[in-house]
Amino acid sequence: LCVVPTREGALQLADDLEAWLGRDQVVYLPQQEVLAYDRKSPDPALVGDMLLGLDRLRGEEPVLAVASLDGLRQRVMAPQTLTRSTLRVEPQQRLDPDRFCADLARRGYRPAGMVARPGDYARRGGLIDVYAPGDLSLRIELFDDEVESLRLFDPESQRGAGSGRIPRAVIHPVSHLVRDDDGQQNCLERLEQAKLDGLIDDDEYWDLEARIE
Repeated sequence: LCVVPTREGALQLADDLEAWLGRDQVVYLPQQEVLAYDRKSPDPALVGDMLLGLDRLRGEEPVLAVASLDGLRQRVMAPQTLTRSTLRVEPQQRLDPDRFCADLARRGYRPAGMVARPGDYARRGGLIDVYAPGDLSLRIELFDDEVESLRLFDPESQRGAGSGRIPRAVIHPVSHLVRDDDGQQNCLERLEQAKLDGLIDDDEYWDLEARIE
């Protein structure tokens, strides 16, 4: 693990090391511009790259990780939550498109007419496009409720890229908060308790409850 004092220095070192050693040997853990649980929305691309990097650190192959000092101090989701929140897709898999798009939304992905940046997804009939961390622009082709094929494509041209089909895809979250039913209920209960304890006033309570819902 290489720790660099500043965000800019960490990014520069990671770029240099990738040039010398190859991208597969280096994991850059980007410093988040917005802290987890802040009321401002963080950049999905930065969050996704962080979670992808953390997942790569758990692989069997040794890698060199680079982070800034502030980046090293930030809180991240628990490893078991990351594992549970990562989606895996492969051909011939049964996939309910409505449920799959809802799962993407819970993981921080935003619906769009056409995907243009990390964190976007688009559904058009039997096609679902996802722009996942790691520059993974994925097109899922469905036949009824079965995955017929997985293809990489260029978000700018919306056309296929490289050799086309891939055997499987791993889609990481782009949010520190994965919204599931249990987590939402827990948030509502803690919010109610905060109101009873006088930690927040009525206006804050109703605002936060509406945002959680």
